[in-house]
Amino acid sequence: MKFRRNTLLIADDNRSVLTAVSMLARPFFKTVITLTSPVHLLATVKAERPDCVLLDMNFRSTVNNGNEGLYWLGRLRESNAEIPVVLFTAYADIRLAVQGIKAGAAEFVVKPWDNNELLDTLLRVSQPRTDAPIQIQKPVQSAETSSLADMERDSIEQAIISERGNMTRVANRLGISRQTLYNKIKRYGL
Repeated sequence: MKFRRNTLLIADDNRSVLTAVSMLARPFFKTVITLTSPVHLLATVKAERPDCVLLDMNFRSTVNNGNEGLYWLGRLRESNAEIPVVLFTAYADIRLAVQGIKAGAAEFVVKPWDNNELLDTLLRVSQPRTDAPIQIQKPVQSAETSSLADMERDSIEQAIISERGNMTRVANRLGISRQTLYNKIKRYGL
């Protein structure tokens, strides 16, 4: 049986990003918790004790300088210095990355992200020091052992990951309406 990390906490104001990263991480983390606002970040970290936090740097659409992420990183470092935090932003520059690392971030990931690199980063920073490296390999199911519903769920999940959470492109790729896509996401608990 493949070893999975216990908990990943993702804080990002974009629900599509939360859905895409959650689906990417689920095979490798027992629990994936998402927050659309950092307001409850400290309480959630205290209650859930995640192995890693993926923290967006901008939560208000009118501000994109990364100060919100740096603020919440500082608050996390004050209360939970041992939990690795990966900063996540679409508005990156070298100065901001250096500032984040100096403030205590374990890593800095730029959006749009590469799925393999993001997953590798999350697994690496959440890995206990005594743990052996994890081989990233999702089990392959044959059509004979999968039900039609399982195959549909997997297709939707893969489309969301491939399209980086852009639900319009996911719906187009699957040949269904956005409303049908949202209904299926709800039905499958994605």
